[in-house]
Amino acid sequence: MDPLAQLKDVHLPEQIHNYPIAPGWWLLAIIILAAIIWAIKTVVNHKKFNHQRKVAKKLLRDGQLSNAEIIVLMKTVAMHYLPRENVASLHGEKLAQYLQSQLPEKYRANFNSLIEGQLNQHYAPSLQSDVSLIDAANLWLTHAKFELLNKNQAQGAISDV
Repeated sequence: MDPLAQLKDVHLPEQIHNYPIAPGWWLLAIIILAAIIWAIKTVVNHKKFNHQRKVAKKLLRDGQLSNAEIIVLMKTVAMHYLPRENVASLHGEKLAQYLQSQLPEKYRANFNSLIEGQLNQHYAPSLQSDVSLIDAANLWLTHAKFELLNKNQAQGAISDV
């Protein structure tokens, strides 16, 4: 008798399914999804936080603002980001000093030279003062360091001056 004749055909095992996925892959998917959500939320919050600066810079770029309107614009942006009670009552040199205190040390001298006397004489029409006040406002809007005090402040908007 032939021993090979007694063998039966080879049967393949059942197909292995791809699901359920191993717990490590689920964990990795959750971590990646959380990272994507966090990144999107961070970008959206950053855009909301800097919206006031962007609007103010656009208004300055248009060049249709008088000296008084530029000062009001800077004060409005400062009140959006900083405590209102610290900014609202300031004017003239005190406002200039307060705005200067929000800048990093390396920009303060330049800001001071640009804004020197501009806040006290903002009603006097002068082409040179307009340019230096606009430059001072752009410098301040670009480099001032702000921290959002509460989330309700982020909802406010600058109206056209």
